[in-house]
Amino acid sequence: MTHAIDDYSSFATSLGERFLYYRVSDVTPQQRRSSSHRRRMPKEKRRENARALARRAITDGRRRVSDVELTDDLLDLIDDVTEVVRAGRGAVPRDTYGRRDIIGEAKIEEPYRMRQELQRLARALVALQLSEEDVARLTVRCGLDSMPRTRRKVLGALAATDAASVAALARTAGGIDRKVVRRTVEDLRALGLAACPVLEQIDTDDEADAGGVARDWQLSDARSGRLARRVLTAQVGREGCSQTE
Repeated sequence: MTHAIDDYSSFATSLGERFLYYRVSDVTPQQRRSSSHRRRMPKEKRRENARALARRAITDGRRRVSDVELTDDLLDLIDDVTEVVRAGRGAVPRDTYGRRDIIGEAKIEEPYRMRQELQRLARALVALQLSEEDVARLTVRCGLDSMPRTRRKVLGALAATDAASVAALARTAGGIDRKVVRRTVEDLRALGLAACPVLEQIDTDDEADAGGVARDWQLSDARSGRLARRVLTAQVGREGCSQTE
């Protein structure tokens, strides 16, 4: 899927935990130019070849999938990803007017459906004879891609540092507007993934009450925050990209 789905929040809310996403990576201008020079084969012929390859892979995979058993390492990884993703895409109710303050408790889905979907995906990938490393990479990516895109990017920025200001997180996350990042870290705090030590020490959530003290944000010390750092850091190693890509 493309990032356009993030513009339909009510639709995504209705989909909820029933679906996994896989976000298509942006194509660079260099890749686009390189691809255009290699189009020696007519489009219909390329499509026909792609259909034949897909048909063969799926047919062979369906014969093998019933015998697939996931390793303990993959099952443990799926458990970790499930905990991070279900928190990361939880619902945080906000006022629709004014400052859009948080007006209720965060709602986090139960882990069972997400875990089942990720296990089903991993078994299918094993049946397609991918290596365990590739199965882990794609399974984790689908889990993380199932979070709202901005939350995913801000979580990646938080995982890339011990503590950072909203402005620094905005830069690391790819130049997202600071107001958007501020609301996002507030949501992640409500969901138990992020923390702001200065705000934890005052009686209100009004940052003006913190005076001139630096209000840096970090992943929380709760289990979900620790899991987020572990999962995101390991995924960077698998994909060879930054935390926010």
